[in-house]
Amino acid sequence: MKDPEFDPVVHEAAESLVGRTVFRFAGYFSTAWESSALVGAVREWTAPFQYWPVDQRVRMTALTLAWAGVWHGLGLLVLPKYVTSGLPQSWTVAFVVWAVIVAAMPDAFVRAWRDRFSQRQNSKPSPSIAPAGETI
Repeated sequence: MKDPEFDPVVHEAAESLVGRTVFRFAGYFSTAWESSALVGAVREWTAPFQYWPVDQRVRMTALTLAWAGVWHGLGLLVLPKYVTSGLPQSWTVAFVVWAVIVAAMPDAFVRAWRDRFSQRQNSKPSPSIAPAGETI
């Protein structure tokens, strides 16, 4: 809600008892999350990966997803139909092929992703509802 017309409503909601309670519990949760042992262990484990170049992180993520897709596909072949996903096997194959393609060309994927993101940032959003008397 970026329309200035809603600013008084947002302000009143934030100042209400329910709004203050929600914001207070969100603050408590955020503090607990940041200081938890689980988050600390995960951050310690993932810290070396943060220094990798973006294309190498994308490649490793794509390879991990491809590996998981292969095992999922094997599971679909081995397990009974009533305990597996209802999606066709071709979807799994397409997912694995897509992941392998991204792993083979991570720099092109990263470049395309950044170009798309910059286009969205630079484009002005179109209004979803026209003001009275105007057409879209």
